[in-house]
Amino acid sequence: MKKSNIFISVGEKNFVALEKIVTVVQYNSKPVKDIVKIAMKNNLVMDCTAGKKTRSVVLTSDKSLILSCVRTVSIVERVLEEGGADGKMPEVRVRDSKSVPAKGKDKNSDNSGKK
Repeated sequence: MKKSNIFISVGEKNFVALEKIVTVVQYNSKPVKDIVKIAMKNNLVMDCTAGKKTRSVVLTSDKSLILSCVRTVSIVERVLEEGGADGKMPEVRVRDSKSVPAKGKDKNSDNSGKK
């Protein structure tokens, strides 16, 4: 199996191998915070926030967690820009109530389908 040489920035000059990323979740929910506490007790957490507010948690294929100060949507967009771990662009659309419109989209246009 060919190893990927693609790395994704998780903030503060820290990178993770694209092929190791399983999921990226927001840190703001209690269940996620509880999982991070359990992982900390088992020495499975890498804090890459450099003292900044934790905004997202990256789960890797080796079951470790990476704490990041980068927004979840930003990390996912970086993964999508690289085409995913297999080098192909996945059929995924990232929507977030706080995200900015996609490039080329008019932020005043209504895409809801309502008339």
